[in-house]
Amino acid sequence: MQSIKDVQKYAKQIRFWYSVFLGVFTVVVGILFIVQAAIIYYDGISPDHVGDIYSREIVGKHLSYIAVPVWMWVAFVIVGAILFAVLHAEEKKLPPYKNDYKTLARLRARVPADRAGALQKSQNIRLYVRIGAAAFCLLSAIMSAVYLFNSSHFPSENLNAEILKMLRHVLPWIAASFVVVVGVAIFEGISVKRELDSVKTVLKETGGGVKPAPAEEVTVGFKGFLNKVNKALHTERARLVARIIVGTVAVVFIGVGIWNGGMGDVLIKAINICTECIGLG
Repeated sequence: MQSIKDVQKYAKQIRFWYSVFLGVFTVVVGILFIVQAAIIYYDGISPDHVGDIYSREIVGKHLSYIAVPVWMWVAFVIVGAILFAVLHAEEKKLPPYKNDYKTLARLRARVPADRAGALQKSQNIRLYVRIGAAAFCLLSAIMSAVYLFNSSHFPSENLNAEILKMLRHVLPWIAASFVVVVGVAIFEGISVKRELDSVKTVLKETGGGVKPAPAEEVTVGFKGFLNKVNKALHTERARLVARIIVGTVAVVFIGVGIWNGGMGDVLIKAINICTECIGLG
């Protein structure tokens, strides 16, 4: 009788080769679609053709030529879903995820009070960087909103020109904010690792075996303000407020798009792309 490991090994091989087969078959079906779309287009622009290039009859006729492989592909996808649900392959256990932020907070609490002041500088720098990044993202949002909320920029006479002009004004701010956020994330990761190494060095020098009494938190002056801001940013309520703000902004922009007719313009553009370019109707 085969062991469970042998069964899992065979299941893993079956799943792998079926994935390869389905991937290759998907590429073949995609090529068939492209070929039929090209035939429809070139037949439509020929001098002998009369009428609409992408009529329902023409598109349906050409799609019927590849109906068998398409339906086979659908069947293979369904079989693959069932196969992957039935055949349980052995999965490699990943090492537990190490959160440097939590590790740093846990080890920092063990640092003696007389050595904690030297480590506070890194925390303050990270906080300054976060505030600066947030201010820049807010500026980018304001500058983008000033352009987007000006209805004179969208007269709906030439949609392509309006979109290109909008991208020239808005996209640089979005790209710059994205670069800033990514840069802050990378900087914080490097900063936390460096501070973590410093904390470990301090704990080795001081023994670090006994957890000292927690130092009194500074609540006055500029350092007290930084402590309060840092503490507020790391609460669950702050994350909830951020989610609500982002969701509200998204809903507002959707409403503005519906109000100024942008949704209708996008819908017409999508219809034109599907019927005139791709050939789906």
